Amino acid sequence: MKWMILALVTLALCISASANPTADSASITSVDGEAGRIAHLPVNITNVTNGPVQAVTFDLVYDHSILKLDCDNNDTLMGGDLTAGCNWTFILGSNERSITLATSNQSQTIQNGSSGSVVLLNFTVTGSAGETTPLELSDIWVSGPGGYDCDLGTIPAINGTFDVYKSGDVNSDGNITSVDAAIALRMAVRGECSKAADVSVDDRVTSLDALMILQAAADNVVL
Repeated sequence: MKWMILALVTLALCISASANPTADSASITSVDGEAGRIAHLPVNITNVTNGPVQAVTFDLVYDHSILKLDCDNNDTLMGGDLTAGCNWTFILGSNERSITLATSNQSQTIQNGSSGSVVLLNFTVTGSAGETTPLELSDIWVSGPGGYDCDLGTIPAINGTFDVYKSGDVNSDGNITSVDAAIALRMAVRGECSKAADVSVDDRVTSLDALMILQAAADNVVL
């Protein structure tokens, strides 16, 4: 009898509760990353409603041969703009794709109207220049202070892609040659830009980049 009463009370609370927490979107941005380096990818939510949000869980689908979500000497998962408090906990599943973040401190929950990053994912880029992988959020669930019994909602996803580049390898053939320098010079004349060609890392491609790539092709400099 007691369990029947408890079930009826829980059902009544769920029925009387407000709409489940959600947001306009959960998103991961399309980005470029250099082979062999660390890439930092934020997962964002926009305009929380029916909150506050106390826990978030989702899967991230990506090519594990291109990205490795397990960085040596780095925190694999870090707090975002909306979860920077010390009471947020971040858990990565053994499949390296299931991610859960939650706080037991209701004063640090994500409030209605909030927009920003909820977690920062730190990847090692293990792919080669020219390779790409989708970044797809799935099985997104958010819960509020009511808990998983009755206060569970979801968020529509906006997905992205991750493209691998190698500094100086403008044509992504795995080698730095005079051909890459020529392409960079042509980009400079046209006012075009790419991260692979911007070896001077000044957010533009100029004749200096073409010269540096040509020197790298002759083994005179290391990019």
